[in-house]
Amino acid sequence: EKHSEVATDMLNLAEFYGEVGRYNRALDYLRESLVIRKEVSGEEHPSVATVLNNIAGVYCDMNRPDKSVKYQEEALAIDRKNYGNDHGEVATDLSNLATYLSMVVEQGGADRTEDAVK
Repeated sequence: EKHSEVATDMLNLAEFYGEVGRYNRALDYLRESLVIRKEVSGEEHPSVATVLNNIAGVYCDMNRPDKSVKYQEEALAIDRKNYGNDHGEVATDLSNLATYLSMVVEQGGADRTEDAVK
């Protein structure tokens, strides 16, 4: 239980650092939170998907949608296993993924986009 609270605190700190533009610091806290979430709840728990979603969002804020795609796909896979295809979390994951893939294409990375969706 304590570990879970620490992971939540790290998520909150990451959100703060992301909001003030300190993205690398935000990523540090998110990575630590991810390790704890996997340890406490297991690799395929929805809380792990939440952290992966947050990592994807920070990479998007850093204008690194190629990295966002990787983490968003991981979150999508976890949420599909937990909720099936007809769930709001899965719809949000798909929407985020579409946004990141569109950004990759806009940045001239169409080849990377094809690789990302394989």
